[in-house]
Amino acid sequence: MQASRLEGQPSILADAVLLKLAARKIGAPEAREASAKALDTGWSSPKRKVQIMKAASMAGESSRAAPFVVALSDPDPDVAQAAKQTVKQLRIDPSKFRSEAGAIKLAELPVETAVANVLNIKGDALRGEQIFTQIGCGSCHTTQADEPLKGPFLGNVASLYKRREIAEAILIPNKTIAQGFVANHFELKDGTEVDGFVVQEAADSVTIRTITAQEQKIQLSQIVLREKQQKSLMPEGLVGSLSMNDFASLLDFFQNLVELKK
Repeated sequence: MQASRLEGQPSILADAVLLKLAARKIGAPEAREASAKALDTGWSSPKRKVQIMKAASMAGESSRAAPFVVALSDPDPDVAQAAKQTVKQLRIDPSKFRSEAGAIKLAELPVETAVANVLNIKGDALRGEQIFTQIGCGSCHTTQADEPLKGPFLGNVASLYKRREIAEAILIPNKTIAQGFVANHFELKDGTEVDGFVVQEAADSVTIRTITAQEQKIQLSQIVLREKQQKSLMPEGLVGSLSMNDFASLLDFFQNLVELKK
């Protein structure tokens, strides 16, 4: 990959493309997820950090503002200097992110306390969109009608459920599983195991959709074991590291998706 070669301008341009692809709301989710993974992997290298931030400045791409702000305190002086220039160029306000340092995390609070508090906190929808990407929600959910369906569609979730219900569904994923999204586990004669949502039943086969939006037809004659999962595919504690403000921002992002369609 050109970006990982660290070959000056061509590699900076390659990272700029990855940043744009990772931040896109439309198009193939596979490309978006692969781009985000490439950036996350590259961020572990100081030289690549500098390159990614130069690419962000050049492309005017601030979707990764949070790690850029953290990089301001990086022990590598080149990284810290690049972060300083990038934050200035992109007009990122570090205080919006630094104010979260030391804040109580959701994992430290009883669920009911967290839910009650988030009902009265106004977040930042843009920040919520960044969080949606950062914690990997896009791996299992879509927010745009033209994206291939994976797990439950979240583009209109704020019009279907109250803020409290959405908060509880995120904090306690096993409390209520959306209709049509009960996961089924299959074990096949060839030793493979498959998990997914059943989208079609036929006399000789069953078609499932995996959380990567791929549909797979399984012949009944090949099934050794089939059972419904008692738990949601969404893991518990997914948002445990978020502050209350960040959690509020995530909920505001869902609300903003509905407002934009009005």
